Amino acid sequence: MLGEGSVKEIKGTRTGVRAEYVPVGSFSIPVVSASGFKKGDRIILEWNATPQWIDDLKMNRIVERPGTLQWQAKDYSFQFQREIIAVKGSNIIIDNPVVMEIDAKYCSAFVYRYDFKGRIQNVGVENIDCESAYTADTSENHSWDAISVDKAENSWIRNINARYFAFSCVNLGRLTKNISVLNCTCTDHKSVITGGRRYSFNNDGQQNLFMNCVSKDGRHDYVTGAKVCGPNVFYNCKASSTYADIGPHHRWAMGTLYDNIETTGK
Repeated sequence: MLGEGSVKEIKGTRTGVRAEYVPVGSFSIPVVSASGFKKGDRIILEWNATPQWIDDLKMNRIVERPGTLQWQAKDYSFQFQREIIAVKGSNIIIDNPVVMEIDAKYCSAFVYRYDFKGRIQNVGVENIDCESAYTADTSENHSWDAISVDKAENSWIRNINARYFAFSCVNLGRLTKNISVLNCTCTDHKSVITGGRRYSFNNDGQQNLFMNCVSKDGRHDYVTGAKVCGPNVFYNCKASSTYADIGPHHRWAMGTLYDNIETTGK
């Protein structure tokens, strides 16, 4: 499932967040000017790191080893997709809460309208048994994902059984939003057991739900990648015979809920 294009800022709509501090959980965003916004507008809440944020996290002082990259503020800009449900004076009320606090010491923040003309929606994949053909338990020259989705929203994947894949049953890309992954299973991966393999249910998008899923023989079975904007939810899922941990992986995922996740490792 793959749409086209990308998020495009609508010129002339950008305005600054005027508060020095907006806490996690807030649905109200005070802006410099709300005159160009109305109920139903799709907006980006943009969060741009300052060098002070990097310094206080000490992520510019990572112990060096081959391949280590010290964090740079310019690389940490997050675009949270939201919808306006009301405008009250100079406050914009959004449909999903702030999941990364806005603190003037650590970031600059802006709001602007966007469009995404090529993004597909209202698409479903369901009731399929998927198997990848392989030649050995450590084979990698075969299919990696049973279901891969990007540039899509308001869609669903359910009742998918995946066996013998190198990476995932479901892999949601960075430009997915409001995708429900329900009642899916991922078992018997075929790959080398090392980094970048066996992420049974991988999520890099936002406002996505994984519920009632089962995995076996994976590594990071219910996982988010780098710079993942929330909220996202993994709920009532099981993993057995795992080779690594379950949770956020890589660098900085925000607003992820793990609830009633059962796991047993090898």
